[in-house]
Amino acid sequence: KSINTICNKSEINSHVKIGACIHGLGHAFLSLANYNISTALTYCNLFRDKGSIYYCATGVFMERDIVYGNEDKTQSNTHPCEMFDNFTIACYRYKIRRVFPPNTNFREVAKFCLELDNLNERRGCFHGLGFGFYRYVYNNPKLLSSLCSYGDNIEQRMCIEGAIGFISILNTQIAKDACVNLNKELNKICMDTINISTFIMFGTGRDFNLYLPT
Repeated sequence: KSINTICNKSEINSHVKIGACIHGLGHAFLSLANYNISTALTYCNLFRDKGSIYYCATGVFMERDIVYGNEDKTQSNTHPCEMFDNFTIACYRYKIRRVFPPNTNFREVAKFCLELDNLNERRGCFHGLGFGFYRYVYNNPKLLSSLCSYGDNIEQRMCIEGAIGFISILNTQIAKDACVNLNKELNKICMDTINISTFIMFGTGRDFNLYLPT
C-alpha cells in the first residue's frame, strides 16, 4: 500500500508530477538492488497501474544506462533490452542515444530498428529513435516527418511520441510546427502527444498498453 501512495503526497506533488516522482523511485530501486535489473523491476511491479510501472521502469533503465551504459554497449547494441521483453520501450528509450552518437544519420538508426526481429524491441527501438534524436526536430521541425517515417503505423507512432513528448515540454510551438508536416492520422497522434505532455505531463491516467504490453 505504501509504495502506491508515496508519490501521491501533496508535499511531493507540489514540486513534481507523480510520474516524475515514480521515475525517481526507479532510479533508487536499481541502486538499492545493487544494479540487478530484474530485482528492481520486481519492485516496480508492486505499483497497481501500468503508468506507474512504466515510469518506474524508465527510472530503472535510465539509472542502468548512466552507470553501465558504456559497458553494456561493449556487449551488444541491444543489451540489456533484449532480456526484458515487457520493458523494451523503457529500456530502448535510453539505449539508442547511447549506441548511436548525436552525429549519426538517423536513417542508420531506423535501419537498425527495422532489422530487429522482436516486435516489442522494434517498437522500443523506434521510440528510442524519436527520443534520442529529438534535437534534429527541435532545430528543424520539418524533419519529424522524415525521422519518424520508418516502420509500420505503431512504430511511427512510437517514434513521434518519443520525440514530441519531450520537445513539447521544452517548447510547445516547435512541437506543433513539427506536427503540421505529418499526414492526418499521424498529425492527430502528434497533437495528442502534445496535449498529454503539456497538460498531464508525467500523469499515470493515459493509455500505457503500448508501452507496457502485459
